[in-house]
Amino acid sequence: MKIKIITILLFTISIFITGCSSENNLINYQDYARALSCIRKVDSEFVINTQEEYQNLSDYINDYISCENFTLPELDFSKITLLGKYTSGSGCSVDFLKRVYKFDSNKTIIYQIEVAATGECDMFVESMNWITISKVPSDYKVKFIVIY
Repeated sequence: MKIKIITILLFTISIFITGCSSENNLINYQDYARALSCIRKVDSEFVINTQEEYQNLSDYINDYISCENFTLPELDFSKITLLGKYTSGSGCSVDFLKRVYKFDSNKTIIYQIEVAATGECDMFVESMNWITISKVPSDYKVKFIVIY
């Protein structure tokens, strides 16, 4: 509970410091959770900017039968950055609501994932929450925030 409160406070403070509404800083992303569903590393987060870093994801291919012939889809890292954050939740239904914010004033990208779980079921759902965004400048920091 303390971590959740601290996370929300940090996000709120970062918005306050910029002097802008977070809606003005919202940026578009493309969801790659399905295309990269065979790549998973528990308790991890990734900021991938090069083809070499991307190829290293092959080390984390699941050994499920459905992933037996998996190959990484082609991505153009001269134009995009791939972000991934392992997140999980349990309930009868679990959704991962994603938002990405760019703050030029403090050179920060915030990737926020809200885990929306409903019901008292024992079902456990996990996701790497892979997305691509426009290329992140090298002098920017990427921060991941998960809200439960």
